[in-house]
Amino acid sequence: MNEAIITPSSLSGTVDAPPSKSLTHRALYCALLAHGTSHVQNALVCDDTAATIRLCTALGASISREGTVVTVEGVERPVVLTSPVDCGGSATTLRLGMAVAAMAGNPVTLTGDRTLCARPLGHLTDALARLGVWCSAQGTERTAPVTVAGPIKGGKTTLPGSVSSQFLSSLLIACPTAAADTAITLSSPLASRPYADLTVACMEAFGVSVSHTPSYRSVSIPGGQAYRPTDLTVEGDYSSAAALLSAGALAGTVTIRGLSGSSAQGDAAIVPLLASFGAAVSSVDKGITVSPGELSAITADCTHTPDLVPVLAAVATQARGTTRLLSVGRLRTKESDRLQATAETLTAMGARISVHDDELAIEGPTPLSGATVWPHHDHRIAMACAVAALVASGPTIITDAGCVDKSYPRFFADLAALGGDVRA
Repeated sequence: MNEAIITPSSLSGTVDAPPSKSLTHRALYCALLAHGTSHVQNALVCDDTAATIRLCTALGASISREGTVVTVEGVERPVVLTSPVDCGGSATTLRLGMAVAAMAGNPVTLTGDRTLCARPLGHLTDALARLGVWCSAQGTERTAPVTVAGPIKGGKTTLPGSVSSQFLSSLLIACPTAAADTAITLSSPLASRPYADLTVACMEAFGVSVSHTPSYRSVSIPGGQAYRPTDLTVEGDYSSAAALLSAGALAGTVTIRGLSGSSAQGDAAIVPLLASFGAAVSSVDKGITVSPGELSAITADCTHTPDLVPVLAAVATQARGTTRLLSVGRLRTKESDRLQATAETLTAMGARISVHDDELAIEGPTPLSGATVWPHHDHRIAMACAVAALVASGPTIITDAGCVDKSYPRFFADLAALGGDVRA
């Protein structure tokens, strides 16, 4: 898809949430390490999860798919069948996959597209090296292509928690199969902590366990464990559904089915955040309904919900007062400089946004106008622009709209099904 054209629309309707991308990744890696047959039901099929399937296949798994059910024949221990492996633009594939690949006894090289190969890996390579893994990466930032050779032996290692929870999740998944116990200490508070909770819950579903303090500053992983094959159903994805729920806050009544009220996903915070703005939010049978209300500015700490920042900014353009989104500095090293990209694209539509070191400030309400915007190859930016376009005057043209295939290939189709005037 080269572009999507969206004109002001009134929404009304119900769609199903896409399956959780984060849980699909984790379930695939756990199934790889479970010797036998596992079924990942309601799996998300998108560019990023396809990359994880490639890596799991390269490490010896036999994988087939029928609809949204992915069948995985796992292995007792990963064996490198293919190298290098292209992780596309998926940081989750690469980062979680590094430690899993290191369980194999021979070297495997992981690479990716231009944006992925710009994202630093040094903290993870250092942590793996302390556990007996040989790592080779590019330059002083130690970026992909990266080669790892294990196996992980276990022992003691450290990580900063403030850079990415994916580094910790990588070790969490791989280390139970190490010969010796592993102790992990975080040198700084863990950002995006709910993603670590999601990792641990998925591991437990496959029969392995870890112990940790509530903050994950200290983690203990018994070695010599074995993943057990299982059937796991992936719940709906709050990170992707957040865009359509936010659209409901601006442009009409939207119901998204398939969102668990007891989810461990951090981005489930979109529901109380939209309520704080003043949107009408209610729980329905197996779903969430959001309708417009009289919106007022909020202040939100986004330490654990970085993926929500672009759509929160879109909603904030229509909220009275100054919305402040805090602890957002990490967004500079996502698929794009997501802070700058959010400000640039929404400003092109008339928003008043200022970027500070660790804060995004949005003045509202601001009349928006249709514009041609480039989402910086970033799926979250494209979806946020689509939300803003629903209340802009005139058509908005989103170029490179196909970047949503990274996480939510049906996004524009679902937006149209809710009544959005979308040409894609």
